[in-house]
Amino acid sequence: QHSFPVDGVAFSPTGAQLLTLARDGRLYDTADWRRAPIVLDQPGQITTASFAPGGSLVATGGRDDLATIWDTRNGERRHQLPHRGDVTDLAWSPRADLLATSSFDNGGRVFRADTGDLVTFLGLHSNQVVGVAFSPDGATIATASLDGSARLWGGDGFARSEALLGHTGQVLDVAFSPDGASVVTASDDGSVRIWRAAVDPIMSVVGRHAGAGRAVAVSKDGLI
Repeated sequence: QHSFPVDGVAFSPTGAQLLTLARDGRLYDTADWRRAPIVLDQPGQITTASFAPGGSLVATGGRDDLATIWDTRNGERRHQLPHRGDVTDLAWSPRADLLATSSFDNGGRVFRADTGDLVTFLGLHSNQVVGVAFSPDGATIATASLDGSARLWGGDGFARSEALLGHTGQVLDVAFSPDGASVVTASDDGSVRIWRAAVDPIMSVVGRHAGAGRAVAVSKDGLI
C-alpha cells in the first residue's frame, strides 16, 4: 500500500520481483506478497525506472536531477548519477555495463554501471530529451526530444550523431526493432514513424493518431 498515487509498475526480467513507483520505488517479492518490500528512497519523486538485463540491478530517475542505480537484492544504493534537470527515461545496454539516461537539461548521458562514471554527454538537442533507447547490439543509442527530432548516436564513445527529421511536433518516445535495423518514434503530431537505423531517410508513417503519440514499443516479433 502506497500513500501516493502509483505511477508505474514493472516486473523484473526473471519475474521474481515487481517494482512499483509512487514517489518512492518498492520491490515486492512475487513468491511472497506478504513480505515487506524493499524501499528505494530517492530524494525527489521517482518518475521512471528500468531493470538491468538479468534483474540484479534497477535504475531509477526522478525530479531531483538524479538517476540512481540500486542492488535489487537488498536495496543498496550503488551509484547516484547527477544531471541538471529531471531524469525522464533510462535504458540499459544489453550487457548491463552501461546506463543511458535522458533529461530535461536538453541532453542524454551514458554512465558506466560498475563505477557510475560518465562516459559521454549526448548534447546536440535544443530542447528537453524525454526518451532514450539502446539498440539490441549495444552499439547505438537513440534519443527523443521535444525539439521535434530523434537522434542516433554511435561510433567510439557514441560521438557520431545523426538527426531523424520529419515529425512536425515534439518527439515523445523512441524504440528499436528487435533486429536493430529500424527505429520507431512517436510524436505529438499524431504519427508513429519507422526509420532505418543506419541512415536518415524515413521508411514509412505506420500510424496516425488523433492526439499525441506519447509512447511506443516493439514486440519481439516486430509488432509495433
